[in-house]
Amino acid sequence: MTTTAAQALAPPPPLLAGLDLLHQLPGRVRWRVRTHGVALDAQFISRCARSLPGVRQLQFNARTRSLLLHFDPQQTDPERLRASLLALQPEAAGAGAAPARPALAAGTHTAAAPEAHAVLASAALLLGSGLLPEGLRTPATLAVSLPLYREAWADLQAEGINSHVLEALAVGISTASADHLAANTTVFMLALGEYLEQSIARRSDDLLKELLRPDTGGLGRRRRRRAPTGV
Repeated sequence: MTTTAAQALAPPPPLLAGLDLLHQLPGRVRWRVRTHGVALDAQFISRCARSLPGVRQLQFNARTRSLLLHFDPQQTDPERLRASLLALQPEAAGAGAAPARPALAAGTHTAAAPEAHAVLASAALLLGSGLLPEGLRTPATLAVSLPLYREAWADLQAEGINSHVLEALAVGISTASADHLAANTTVFMLALGEYLEQSIARRSDDLLKELLRPDTGGLGRRRRRRAPTGV
């Protein structure tokens, strides 16, 4: 067999050349995506990452090649997620397929997403901040907006100034000027928008999986009804 023929029969390299760790927190990991000098298929990578078991939400910045995953630590961990992503094959990207994952029963979902908890906490503070003593209003606002500051700091280190950093800056300015109503309203609206976005994305993924699931039941019934032929 010639060298050219052997190269043609050899399996293609994985879609991703590597994932460089940028930062990691419990239930959250961010990587810098590297490819083999080919164009980055951001849509396919996002779809595959979202379909992995335990992934709750993701953010993928194709310009900076930054992939942020929020996951359930009871179902998976960064090493397993990284191995699954690095195993993606380029020919799967062309076919639009996604890696297989354990099937979930209809209507089954993972534990309540963190964005739902953020909506409830920010709504409770927005409605009840006027009942708190003056000395507790600033600490309460800081506590609810802490996830926003943490994500903004991670984005600032990984990508520089973006919309998340500016949002956190606006909340910080309102908090520092004791405008708790503006700060709490902004945190609530951001949390609500994130919750709605992730909820729509999850429902769209579930619908797509139902549409792509092969229906072999009819074929099996036709085969059983088919009478054997004899002479």
